Amino acid sequence: MRAAAAILLAAAAPACASSGKEPTPFESGLLALRELADRSKPDADPGTVDVLVAPDATFVERHGKETARVLEKAVAAADRVLGPEAGLRFRIAGAVVFPAPPEVRDDLRLLWEARLTLDRGLLDVVAAFTGQECGPRAGAAEPRLRLLLCADGSDPVQNLVHEAAHLFGAQDFPRGHPGYALPSVMSYDSDGPHTHRLDPVNLARVRARAGRLPTPEPDLAAVGLAARMRALPPGERAALRGAFVCAESRDSQGDGLPAADRILSERPGEAAALWAKGECLRVLRRPEEAEPRFRTALEAIASSAHAPDGLDRHVVLETARLAVDGVDGLEALRATAEAALTRVEAEFPRDPEVLDLRASLRARAGDREAAERLYREAMEADPDAVYPRRHLASLGKSQGDAALWLEGWRAALAADPLDPLLGVRFVEDGLEAFPAAIRGDARAEALAALDAAERAFPGWTDPARLREML
Repeated sequence: MRAAAAILLAAAAPACASSGKEPTPFESGLLALRELADRSKPDADPGTVDVLVAPDATFVERHGKETARVLEKAVAAADRVLGPEAGLRFRIAGAVVFPAPPEVRDDLRLLWEARLTLDRGLLDVVAAFTGQECGPRAGAAEPRLRLLLCADGSDPVQNLVHEAAHLFGAQDFPRGHPGYALPSVMSYDSDGPHTHRLDPVNLARVRARAGRLPTPEPDLAAVGLAARMRALPPGERAALRGAFVCAESRDSQGDGLPAADRILSERPGEAAALWAKGECLRVLRRPEEAEPRFRTALEAIASSAHAPDGLDRHVVLETARLAVDGVDGLEALRATAEAALTRVEAEFPRDPEVLDLRASLRARAGDREAAERLYREAMEADPDAVYPRRHLASLGKSQGDAALWLEGWRAALAADPLDPLLGVRFVEDGLEAFPAAIRGDARAEALAALDAAERAFPGWTDPARLREML
């Protein structure tokens, strides 16, 4: 656990005991959390998911002496709903305070705060909770980082069940999704009654991953940022962190600009600060000012005498994605992004995201041979990833090559056979680009995909419409 959270929790009992007054709700909650921490230890059982619960100050103040009970109730619900289906029992194995900044109310920014401050140590999963009002159904999950953020202060129990389901491949049902109105813990329909149930589609996804959590991956960006900050004086350290988390936030970009300017006034060539300022400017609809910052950041990383770290990798990946898709006119950065990606690849070989973006840039440059080779390398580097396989299909589509298109789509469907939407998109794409193929060699696969989609979402009309077109 990080030092700040540990010190605050360790001081809870003496601080509450030394005061002759009735403890405040926050003091009572902190004491309850410490008592929970004292009786919570990992059990080294591979059949259990040891959870580190980490509420922030607003959560503790909101629930007071009931803080521990609410957290225990949330983890018990995750155990009750997911445990039998996932083949793993959920239990609290540690408790700390999540030192989230007050009055943020931005779940994306809070996710990064959790990534930077919470360490699961020997435990399996971190579940951070905030009492700040981020909105209904707010929260996020990073399954490969084993990190969950519960940011719906109105219902932390349902919130944790929802986010924990992502550990086993469950998918969200946002507005516009055919499963949006289903009675499911994965539905974002705020008008529907809250439920802890899993819908049949997500239940099948969870069962398919029974007995195994995602293989944990290092948080390269957070580790890189932490290392960069340690080398800076306190004022610059705070400025770099502030600029970065605001750039990654949902709506705090205006606060990120002065922080970025503060660090850049001392270190004009700091690539992460340049990227953060560029991203804040872009989101604030000032792309003409963002482009030179992005370009300078990419050039700095590509030409640096030092090997790129995880933070540099993050900067390059985020900017390259914008360049590939030409977001806000940033297609002009493609050549610069490609040079930076090549530099990053030397330090992070066989990185599927790097390979995939290099492939997409080669495809945009008209180099089919290199693009196809790099997409295949990305597919080999991550056998479970859908995105490089869909991109290979897109390459076939852009080249008018029905065989390559079909190969990519078949690989994508094989990588995630339990996603009904994926099969429907396959049929739609085929009817648009290669009607002879989708009505010929791929007809049986297309019909099977539509049948599966109708079974998954009986009220969805798209499968029947596409079947008529077939």
